[in-house]
Amino acid sequence: MKPPRRSLTHVHLRGYICTLMPSGLPELIDPWRCADSEAEFTGSLALARFPRLRDLLSEADGAVSFHLRFSRDSARRAVVRGDVRAALRLVCQRCLGPLEYMVEETFTLAPVQGLEEAHRLPDRYEPLLAVDEMVRPLELLEDELTDASPEARNL
Repeated sequence: MKPPRRSLTHVHLRGYICTLMPSGLPELIDPWRCADSEAEFTGSLALARFPRLRDLLSEADGAVSFHLRFSRDSARRAVVRGDVRAALRLVCQRCLGPLEYMVEETFTLAPVQGLEEAHRLPDRYEPLLAVDEMVRPLELLEDELTDASPEARNL
């Protein structure tokens, strides 16, 4: 299978064209069409681009590295496999000093359009809610990073 053709502002996935952010990551994607095209996105984004995560940080310096792979499983279900990595600069809750917390998360998601569909997913998949059949990959990455932070793990 040929890899997707890439240009500076668009990625072509078997007739599906999406506008890219400067990082090479589309702002919005249709995860089912990306799965059909076996799309992959790899890159790096500034931590400052993640507003909800930025609120947890003492400094928003640094970058987030990511890799997203879309495919279909044996049941023809759309699947997103990915990994995300970042060094988060937090405030230690014990001493209030600076703390660098390394996040390296691997995840497997299945896009769904509602809670009923999410409840029917096999245990190996986490649901990825697609609003109007679209997903914002930046928010997907931000969710994974936020969930992996010590503040989220203490909830």
